[in-house]
Order: sequence, then C-alpha cells, then structure tokens
Amino acid sequence: MGQKITFWVSKILQICLVLFSGIIIIGIGNYWIKFIQEQGLHLSSRSLIIFLICLIGGFIAISGCCYLLAKIPDQPNYNRCVLLGLLLLFALIFIFWLHITPTVQYSDYGEFWQSSIKVLKGQPLYQTDNDYFAKWAYQTGFLSYVMLIVKLFGAHIRIVQLLNVFYQLIILLLTYCLSQKLFHKVTVSRWSVFLLGINLEWFVLNNRVTDQYIGLIFFLLTLILIIDDHRFSWPAAGITLALANYLRPLGIIFIAGIVVFGVVYRLLALPKNKLRSCGRIIAFAAVYFLLTTCLAGAVKHSGLNEYGLSNRDPEWKLVMGLNYRSNGTNKAFISKQFNQHSRRRTMQTKERDVVKKNVQQLNRQHQWLSLLINKFYLLWAYPSNSLDYTLFRKNHSQQLYQLLIDVAFAVNAIEMLLLFIAAIAGLRKKMPVQSYLLLLTLFAYAAAQLIIEVQGRYRIEFTPILIIFASLGVQVVLSKIHERRVKGCH
Repeated sequence: MGQKITFWVSKILQICLVLFSGIIIIGIGNYWIKFIQEQGLHLSSRSLIIFLICLIGGFIAISGCCYLLAKIPDQPNYNRCVLLGLLLLFALIFIFWLHITPTVQYSDYGEFWQSSIKVLKGQPLYQTDNDYFAKWAYQTGFLSYVMLIVKLFGAHIRIVQLLNVFYQLIILLLTYCLSQKLFHKVTVSRWSVFLLGINLEWFVLNNRVTDQYIGLIFFLLTLILIIDDHRFSWPAAGITLALANYLRPLGIIFIAGIVVFGVVYRLLALPKNKLRSCGRIIAFAAVYFLLTTCLAGAVKHSGLNEYGLSNRDPEWKLVMGLNYRSNGTNKAFISKQFNQHSRRRTMQTKERDVVKKNVQQLNRQHQWLSLLINKFYLLWAYPSNSLDYTLFRKNHSQQLYQLLIDVAFAVNAIEMLLLFIAAIAGLRKKMPVQSYLLLLTLFAYAAAQLIIEVQGRYRIEFTPILIIFASLGVQVVLSKIHERRVKGCH
C-alpha cells in the first residue's frame, strides 16, 4: 500500500512539473505578446522576427557550449579542471558586474546597511513598535551577520559585495555536488554550473546587501544532507536549515517539503526501516526547532531586538499579495492607505480590514484565478525585477539597460524551455527518488507565493533547482540531435 502511494505521488509530482514549466512557457510568450502590443507593433512585425531569431540563436549557442562541455572526457583530472575553469570564469564575470554597477544601497538593502552601522555606533535598532525591525524582527538574523562584517572589516560595502561573489561561487559548487548526487552524470553537473552562472537574473544582486546568497548556501547544504540519508545527516540538516532560516527566513517551506519527502519516500516506501526513518525525521525537526528557538532567544537576550526573530506583521504580506490591482506586488498606492507612524496595534487593525476587503473583492468579482495566474507569471515567467534593484540604469544609458533586461530574460526563457523539455521527457522515465525532494520543496514555495507578496527576485533561492532539471533538458536536446545525425549517416 505504501509503495503504491509513493508511486502515485511521484507521478503527480512529475505531472506538476510539466504543468509548472508549461505555464512558465505560456507566461513567457504572454509577456512578449503584451510587450509587442504595448509598443504598437504587430505580431508579424520585424521586431518579433528579430527576437525569435535571437532566441533561436541563443538556444543554439547555449546548446553548443553544453555540447563542448560534454565532449571533455569524464576523468577526475579533467573534471576538476573544468569545474575550476567554470568557477574562475564566473568569478571574473561576477566581479566585473560589481565594477560597473553603483555601490549605493536602497530599499531593504539600504535598511540593512544603514542599520548595521547605526547599531554599532550604539544607537537603538528601532524607535517605535511599528518600525522596520520591530515589525519584521526575523530580519535581525541577517542584520547581525552584516554587523559582524562591518565590525571585522569596517563599513566598506565592497567587502560585502565580494563576499557575495564568494557565496555565489560556493552555490555553483554546491549545485554541481547536488546534481551529481541526484543523477551521477558529470556532464549534467557541468551543465548545471554553466546554466546557473549565465543566468543574469540570478547573479546580478551580488552588489546588494542581500541575504539571498548566503542563505541559499545553507538551504542547498540542507538538501544535500537529506539526500545523503546517513545516521547523522538528518540532524545535521536540521542545523543547516536553522542557520539558513536565521539568515533568510524560508525555513518553514523547506520543513514542509522535507517532512513530506520523509513520510512518503522513507516511512511509506521503506516499511522495513520505518522506525529508523521516523527517528531521522523527528531528529531533523527537533534539532531545527530547538536551534531556531535558541537563536531567537539569543537575539532577544542580547538586547539587539526585544522581539527576537518573530514576525509581528504577517498581515502586510497578505495586504500586498491579495491586492488585485497590484497583481500581488508591492506598490506605492498600497502603502499610502496606511499611516506608517501609527502604533503596531492600530496598523495591524487597519491591515486586517484591508485584507478582508481584498478577499471580498476577489470573491465578488471572481478574480481569484486571474490574480493567481498573474502572480505566478510575475514570479516565475516574466523578467525578474532583480536588475531594477541593482541601480544599473543610474550610471548607464536606458538603451543599454533595456538590452541587458532583454538578454537576461532571453537566457532565462531558454533555460525554462529546457526545463519544460526535461519535464516532458521525464514522464516516460523513472526519476531518482531524491529528485522528488527538490520538487516538493519547489512546489511548497510556489504554493505559498500564490497568497503572499511576489517579486521576480524571490525566485533566486529556487533557481538552482530549476537549473538542475533544465540540465536534463540539454541532455534530451543533444541526444535527439545525435540520433538524427546517426540516422543521417545511415
């Protein structure tokens, strides 16, 4: 019975991946149709033809690079040289990006940077119970990291940026390792590193004081430890996930995916090892919640933030996420409805009223499906707003900025097409059991984002997962090309 449940859950997840990637492709096409129409062009216009040529050319170029990576022999020395070569190449690209973008921090990034300097000078972190770090106390975890960097190296933004580059290289290395553990194919692992490294929408935020890259390191380590499935790997995964959540509060998403994976693919699929599997799941969850509680207590008792790592304003994400007019994003007209200087209790009451009105409007005008589709497109299919936050356009022309957006979007579109190809091909093949851990975590995140605020940059943590599966799409494409060449020779 347990194995039947596991079988059907696996099939459902494979179908969900097809639907997920298919909707992304539809969203990409929908964006370009809207863009062309807004420019007053026709769908048969020269601009569309040029774009399609560029898209096809980019697809051929990326496939060509992957082909060259595949032709390098799978031998230890070659493997090390290829991996080091890719890491060196992307290190130079990432550092060059820092060189050509402004160092000024704004929005949440500016809040982290300025607050870290302010607190180290002895000033309070917040003045009222409705200030940034009082409402969203969970952000204090990453703030303490920024404070440590400033304390050790001084208030030099370049240090933070270079550390981000270092973290990105670690992420590329962990993506390689994760791919190897899943598929045991060096070529697929090489492609994963290459496709992730060229994804501009993923790497451009390294010039910001962001928690996404350092947090992602620990999230990937957690997945690797769970896949290892050793006696101490599950408790160790609890530690890495707690640290990840301390820096980037997405722990609940990974908890959901990992626990479901443990129940379906360990407890039910391996009934003879039920006691051992149950013990590992409990150990993982216990270590995670214990360490998370300790970290929150340490923040509270240190005097840095009296609210620990709590979220005292969960309604705000719903205020934005359920706003049909803004498509679930953060817009200025939403903030204008509130007096930001109010006390927390007053603000909370107002937020709940707005959320209630938003839900009533969605019910009355039957706008739920439209809102959820638009939010999905914004998060996964449309051009990411990562480039907006880099301030690249502040010291470069609008034409160059738009070109960069188009290139970044085209690269991501090609990679998502490869993901769709891999998803279709996967329906006819048996996927590694461990790969469902990645899918469960991905879909848990995608489901949560349908309700709360969305931004394109929020896909960064899950881009490596998408890229790993997209690499299988490269394998399908190159295999088909090889088959045709062989048939042509005969």
